[in-house]
Amino acid sequence: MINITSTLDQLLLNDNDLLVGHKKNTKTEQNKQEFENSEVFEKTELVTIISDTTNNNQASILDTKMGFIDTENHQIFTPEIESLGIKCDCPMCNNVVTFNENSPQNAITNSTTPQESNTVYNPSIDALLSGYKWTNNQISYSFYENDVFNGTYYGSETVSEVSEGVKNNVKTIFNWIEEVTNIDFVEVTETANNIGQIRFMLSNGPGYAYAYYPTSTSLFSVSGDVHLNPSYDNTSTTNGFQNAAGKHGFMTLVHEIGHTLGLKHPHDGTTTLPTTEDNITNTVMSYNFTGNSSGTYMPYDIKALQSLYGVKEHNIEDSIYQFNNRIDQFTVNGELYLNTPNLTKQTIWDTNGIDTLDFSKLAVNSAGYHFDLNPGGWLINNSADNGDYYNSGTSLAYNVNIENLINSTSNDNIIANSLPNKFSGYFSNTFTGNDVIYSSNSQDILDLSNYSSSTITQTQNVNDLVLSLSNNGSITIKDYYLGEQINLLWGNIASLSINDVTITEDNNAIFTVNLSQASSNSIAVNYQTVENTAIAGSDYNSNSGTLTFATGETSKTITVQLLNDTNKEATENFYLNLSNVTGNAIIADNQGIATIQDNDAGISLNNVTLSEGHSGTTNAIFTLNLSQAISETVTVDYSTANATATAGSDYQNSSGKVTFNPGETTTTISIPVMGDTITESDETFVVNLTNPSNASLINNQGIATIKNDDISLPSIAINDISLKEGSNKVAGKTTNFTFTVNLNQASNQSITVNYATADGTATTFNKDYTAISGKLTFAAGQTSKTITVKVAQDTVSEANETFFVNLSNASNAALSDSQGLATIINDDSSSTKPPSKSQIQESQIDILTGTKKADTFILGDKNQSYYNQFGNDDYAVIKRFNDKKDSIQLNGNSEDYVMGVSPYNSKDSAIFSESNNDLIAIIKGSHELAFNNSNSFTFI
Repeated sequence: MINITSTLDQLLLNDNDLLVGHKKNTKTEQNKQEFENSEVFEKTELVTIISDTTNNNQASILDTKMGFIDTENHQIFTPEIESLGIKCDCPMCNNVVTFNENSPQNAITNSTTPQESNTVYNPSIDALLSGYKWTNNQISYSFYENDVFNGTYYGSETVSEVSEGVKNNVKTIFNWIEEVTNIDFVEVTETANNIGQIRFMLSNGPGYAYAYYPTSTSLFSVSGDVHLNPSYDNTSTTNGFQNAAGKHGFMTLVHEIGHTLGLKHPHDGTTTLPTTEDNITNTVMSYNFTGNSSGTYMPYDIKALQSLYGVKEHNIEDSIYQFNNRIDQFTVNGELYLNTPNLTKQTIWDTNGIDTLDFSKLAVNSAGYHFDLNPGGWLINNSADNGDYYNSGTSLAYNVNIENLINSTSNDNIIANSLPNKFSGYFSNTFTGNDVIYSSNSQDILDLSNYSSSTITQTQNVNDLVLSLSNNGSITIKDYYLGEQINLLWGNIASLSINDVTITEDNNAIFTVNLSQASSNSIAVNYQTVENTAIAGSDYNSNSGTLTFATGETSKTITVQLLNDTNKEATENFYLNLSNVTGNAIIADNQGIATIQDNDAGISLNNVTLSEGHSGTTNAIFTLNLSQAISETVTVDYSTANATATAGSDYQNSSGKVTFNPGETTTTISIPVMGDTITESDETFVVNLTNPSNASLINNQGIATIKNDDISLPSIAINDISLKEGSNKVAGKTTNFTFTVNLNQASNQSITVNYATADGTATTFNKDYTAISGKLTFAAGQTSKTITVKVAQDTVSEANETFFVNLSNASNAALSDSQGLATIINDDSSSTKPPSKSQIQESQIDILTGTKKADTFILGDKNQSYYNQFGNDDYAVIKRFNDKKDSIQLNGNSEDYVMGVSPYNSKDSAIFSESNNDLIAIIKGSHELAFNNSNSFTFI
């Protein structure tokens, strides 16, 4: 650890944005392209700033900026604290790493024995949690806009826009995250006073990429910002950020977004992952790049993100995951996920339904496949299995339950999970390989219905059962003779199945159990009810026993008694499970679902909207509805309550009891609303329902909205200001910028409105002005108020700058113009004087602003040119000029003009007259224009 002390006034912090330098250690071996797991990223080196100021809650500056490495140029990069000049140059942080994504490390070509376990592993996620997260689940994001910010940035980096390719990849990643967590990502189009919580930009900060943790909710904060080195905004190298999934550049975006959501590197801090687990097969936050790059978040990442933002239900119906040719790609019910030409890793997230993995269309693989159905299991080819990681393939997320598997035509190692599994895909006319099934039990079914038992040779090999499928391969069932035995479904053996039922709670649930064919001997099966959302003893009576089919019988029923009540409630369900069959049969479907629909009456209350009137009273009539007619009398109490309307002045306080006679389903409540001639905002009150009898409450509150029907509300508007900033050399000297807020008409009541300043090109960070906020109050009869903002004077020659005063939350009035624009006019001299600058009068500047379409800026036609028509004291400022589609029209030809640098800002271009060096125009943000560019200039 490197500690650097500093007094507090040396630390330029913004809204709790905390800084850290961050590097990783690697080792390399000569004459080897691969590196061993134990030799990669063994230690974290942090650079921490410690303040020596007492009573300071920023005494320890924590790590909030995390990076990633460029694998192709063999360098490890770190975010530096550039404003303080702090950088760690120790040897550990300057070692290199070699990486070849097309030649996965430590490849094993003949691994056929899976890691067998009867216990589902559930990893700790503490090693991935930074301690930071966003406070709500709707998270905005944006992409830095050159046209809006023109290179300005609140951090220490110099930034610019990312490409459309990067934007598309980011949106793809966000869409994927929304399918596994309760996060709702909302894209924000950037404006001068609005950006996303997560923000993407090209930047001179990282050697490759880094991102800031979600440490602050302040609008203009580096919190959540992602910085990408512009050298990699391409597809030309494997590190390019525009690449599709399966390349390091795409995984880097996944990794950096993980930081912006609160995930850390698993090798950082005091809580870390074991070396054997710290790799990108488990988490994209790892620096151990094992095999091909991950195209999605991996099982550890999903578990960590869900712990922060909640679990999203996804693919809740029965789903079929079809693997077509490749084990690292699949369709879900026909829809292709993660379409990429690159070999990659990805993860399946599924929350409900009876789900099937279908490998029947996979390409034949001589090494065979490994299919582990347990949560966290791997679906890979055997040659990709490197023990602690795999090269390419698919993982199951934790808490994912898969019931069925259809095998491939290669040699498959299949590991059953704790659910009732059905293994199928074995046909008498198809070679299906030499498969091995691990961890099966008596709940599982091996579907051999395309065979008869007499055509298959059954052999005991120690504890295993080996089924020879003649020329079609074989199936080995491991430990078949040691414990509960898998059910073998032959073509000539009967199978039992149970149906699902849907009933109302005033009936009984009657299940039907069917036998697929009549048997010559008696068959028995056990049954047992199991709670789900319906509870035994309150919704139904539990039931269990043994169902027996006599010789020749194929159908039997089981009745479960339901318990009727008068509570209005949601639909509920319970299960009836079959188990332990005896006789010549197996269980093909072991669970019936009973869905109980409510039959009770429920009361609901509507909302109403009405005009108050100018005098007397008008009734607000609420309608109460009973969901169904019943034979009993139904009653419910009601009472009114204030919202923004006040009882006694806006409406009459009321309470009482409402009665539905037998058979009635509708009645009303009338509440008197008082008329007046006061101009005011719309107001509301509520009617609450309580104490129902013989029914329940579906909706217990109705809202009455009283519309103002008097003279229209006054409107509020704020003006714009343009003033010179002042050039006093005395520190702290300011110029008052006074905005006027006007009502278009006087009101007979008090009016309030909130106000707050907001940055434009002028910022509080640069101390251009002092931010203020507050509330204006117009007393009855007043129509004008002022707001004064202090603007700092200086002697620096700079471009004109802007800031805003925004109005919000007006009461008893409407906002017609809610934003005041302040333009701070530079009045200082430049150290580099432009030609004929003494002739320029800034009060004559014309601002021309482009649109998103192709624009032509006309500065001259056949008869006149801009400078001699409008005078030597005039020039144009062209904003949002797009040199790919916009053009500037000038009189004459290119020899009449000189292209140079703006006298006000070296980042801007300027056009001067050749004859007298007069300034014609400034083109903002364009500093590489030339007259020989026919797309940018035309001459008439």
